Amino acid sequence: MSTLATDPFTRGNAANLGANWTIQTTKIAIPIVSNAASLTEPVNDGAEAYTAIAWPNDQYSQANLTSGSQGSPGVAVRLQTGANTVYWVSIDHEATLNAAVLKFVTGSATALSNITNAYTDGDLFRLEVQGSTLVVKQNGTTVGGLGASDSAITSGNAGLYYNAAGAGATTSTWDYWEGGDFGVAIPPGDILLFDTALMR
Repeated sequence: MSTLATDPFTRGNAANLGANWTIQTTKIAIPIVSNAASLTEPVNDGAEAYTAIAWPNDQYSQANLTSGSQGSPGVAVRLQTGANTVYWVSIDHEATLNAAVLKFVTGSATALSNITNAYTDGDLFRLEVQGSTLVVKQNGTTVGGLGASDSAITSGNAGLYYNAAGAGATTSTWDYWEGGDFGVAIPPGDILLFDTALMR
């Protein structure tokens, strides 16, 4: 696993996440407020993709998440900017069925899994996709029952997603976002050695 992009959101307040990010079509921007990505319950879903790099199809997206009682922040993979197509994990503080993995395919929504899952504001959530397998991790531990298998979306960007529940002025935040892939990185200073006899 290797990190391809990071954003701590440590910068001045802004109406969107900035030049490295692209707002998904038909969605609203996610603002920067007090050095965090922060969105107060809107009338439409919010979604932004990190588009400063070319993403591999197998990827992960993670951030520390805080939600209001019905705010639903999440991290997203294979998020496409020109259509409402994405896999994402939704987290909120509802008493039951507060965590879900969902997909949108050109605007058509499907819940792939939905469970009741305890969490504390600020927990680190990561959504991974490899081939058709989706895995959710919370503070580094796989969340049982929240994964899924689906092959509808094969490419896109890592990013952030927010589901507008229309439940009132609750605020959700994302902090210390990171995205990456599942390649094996060579540690700095390590050297690959080849057996020259095998190359003759």
